[in-house]
Amino acid sequence: MVKVCPRCGYQNIDGATVCARCGYQFPQQSMNLSFGGFSLDKKHMIPVILTNKELIIKDTSIPLSSIINVNLVKIRKRSTWRIAISIFMFIVASMDVIFATAFGVYHLIYASVVPILLGITYLSTGSRIGLSLVNITYQGGQISLYNKIPAIAESFVKCVNNAKMGIFNCK
Repeated sequence: MVKVCPRCGYQNIDGATVCARCGYQFPQQSMNLSFGGFSLDKKHMIPVILTNKELIIKDTSIPLSSIINVNLVKIRKRSTWRIAISIFMFIVASMDVIFATAFGVYHLIYASVVPILLGITYLSTGSRIGLSLVNITYQGGQISLYNKIPAIAESFVKCVNNAKMGIFNCK
């Protein structure tokens, strides 16, 4: 989609604030977006609002003109409870082997293979948690925001970078 200049008829890119040919200043679009799921400490959710002039994070207002860089880092870590359950399954399987050999019931050793395989499968499938870290560098400091939903974090970074360029379109 293009933005046609009413003065000269030039077809500018969608979201342009000034005509590339004649310099006509397009009327400012208004934007007020609220993003959910962000936190500063991975525990307490905070409000994050993006307007056409500033980024508001909790009580901090950052003018878009002062933002130097916004980037996204995806963090993947192992889930503690999955690791604990897998370790428990390995312990149970090991105890089966120890008791089977101690009492001479060798056919039970094969039964301990099942918990071992289940433990490996449980640990290897779905055992990572995705966490997104958004780093915002601006004149005067830096803020890091955490979000558990990568799509929201990606959309947020795209919207802020677009707003910095004067494009108030978060598609």
